[in-house]
Amino acid sequence: SARDNVPQFVLTIDRAKAIELGVSPFAVADVLRTSISGVDATSIPQNDEDIDIVVKTDLAANYTDPHETNRATLDEVRQLTIQSPNGPILLGSLVHESYEIGNAVIRHKDGKRILTVSAGLGPDGNAFEILGAIIAAKDEMNLPESVTFTTAGESDDSNKAFLEMLLSLIVGLIAMLAILVLQFNSLRYAVYVLSIVPFSLIGIFFGLMVSGQALSFPSIMGFIALTGIVVNNSIILIDVMNNIRRKNPDMEIKEVVLQGASSRLRPILLTTLTTVVGIMPLIFASALWAPLAWAIIFGLSFSVVLTLILIPVIYVRWPGLLPEEKEAARLAKEEAVEHP
Repeated sequence: SARDNVPQFVLTIDRAKAIELGVSPFAVADVLRTSISGVDATSIPQNDEDIDIVVKTDLAANYTDPHETNRATLDEVRQLTIQSPNGPILLGSLVHESYEIGNAVIRHKDGKRILTVSAGLGPDGNAFEILGAIIAAKDEMNLPESVTFTTAGESDDSNKAFLEMLLSLIVGLIAMLAILVLQFNSLRYAVYVLSIVPFSLIGIFFGLMVSGQALSFPSIMGFIALTGIVVNNSIILIDVMNNIRRKNPDMEIKEVVLQGASSRLRPILLTTLTTVVGIMPLIFASALWAPLAWAIIFGLSFSVVLTLILIPVIYVRWPGLLPEEKEAARLAKEEAVEHP
C-alpha cells in the first residue's frame, strides 16, 4: 500500500513567530483549513442521505466554477491575511512550504496505522510455504519496537476455517457419543465405537502420501465426513455381539466375538466396497475434490480392517455387563441386603 504515496506541498506553521506577533497557531491552522480543504457549515436533509454544505475561501478568483478553487497556487495562499492585535498579517510570513511525499490514503485498523504487503499465488504456489519463509525472514528486518508484524489474508482465513472445522468435529463427536450412549445404554460400548475414529487418521495420511496430495482444507473435510462413516461398522459389530450374548447367556465371550464378527464380515466389506467405488469419481472431478476423495477412500479402507481387528480384541478383553445384566445384578444385591 506504500505505492499510494503521492507528492504534496506541506505547509508548516512557524509557531514561535506566530506567538511573537500575537497570533494563535490554532487560528492560523483554521484559516489554512478553510482556504484549502473547507469546513462543513451545515447539511441539507435529503431522503436517506444528508448533503454537506462546505464553505471554502475563494482563492481562485479568476475561475468562475466554485470547484476550481482547488487550482489555487501557493502564492494565493501566501497572500491571505490573518488578523492580529497589531493589524492584518500575511499568512505567508507565518508558514513554511516544503515539497514532500505523503500518503494519499492513511489506513487504520483497530485505531492503529497499518501498511499492507499483499501478493497473489502462482500456479504452483503454496500459501503456507511462502508464509513460513516470510515469517522466518521477519527477524532480519530489524523492525522498531513500535512496529508490529502480523499476517492476514488467505493464511488468516485458513486458520479460522481449520479452527471452525475442529470445533465442528468436537461437537459432532460429542453428539455421536450421546446418541451411542442412548442406543447401547452403556458408556463403555459408546467409547468402544468411537475409539476407531482417531485411528482412521493413519489411513488418511497414508493415502495423501501415496497420492501426493497435501494436507489441505478438503482433506480435513474428508476426515470430518469420515467420522460419521467409520463408526457404522463398529456399531454393527457390537450390536450383533450384544444380541448373541442376550440369546446365549452361557456362551463364552470368545465364541460370541467369533460368531458375531464372522456373521458381519461380508456385509461390512461389501458396504465399504460400494462406498469406495461411489466416491472414486471425485478423484477425477477436479483438483479441489481429489484430496477429499483420497482421504475418505484410504481412511475408510484402513478403518474397516482395523475395526474387524480392534473391536473384537477390545470386546474380548473388556466385555462388560449388558444393561439388563447390570439391572439383574443390582436387584440381586438389593435382595441380598434385605434377606441376608
